[in-house]
Amino acid sequence: MNDPHLPDKTKHYLTGKTDVLSLDYNVAAALCYVPIPPINLLACIIWMLTEAKENKFLRFHAIQGLGLLGILIAGNVLVWIIGMLAFIPVIGGLFALLGGIAWFLIAAVWFGLSILLALKAKERELFKLPIIGDLADQYSN
Repeated sequence: MNDPHLPDKTKHYLTGKTDVLSLDYNVAAALCYVPIPPINLLACIIWMLTEAKENKFLRFHAIQGLGLLGILIAGNVLVWIIGMLAFIPVIGGLFALLGGIAWFLIAAVWFGLSILLALKAKERELFKLPIIGDLADQYSN
């Protein structure tokens, strides 16, 4: 049971604004998960390059956002490889179907996670994904 007098360890209470664009830290962290890859990538890179290393909250979200985008890219490469097998006579249609289903699932999961993580970051939470979050936690220190 949580004691109401103790701070929540998963929340970030740092006040202030980013050096670039003068955004609140929670808004800047939410931009790392915008489900539009160029904006997502640009926000992550900007915060990684311009924010102080002491700002663990923003650096954590930037690294986790880059990791999530990396998984989307890797998934799309995998779907592209499966799609190349669609040219095989007789069974190529099966590969085309599997590639389409895989692409839809990857895109849907990525979109859903992006929205969830953006909302969590906006609420100042350090919500960690299973593997990517642990890596982001490790490298944001």
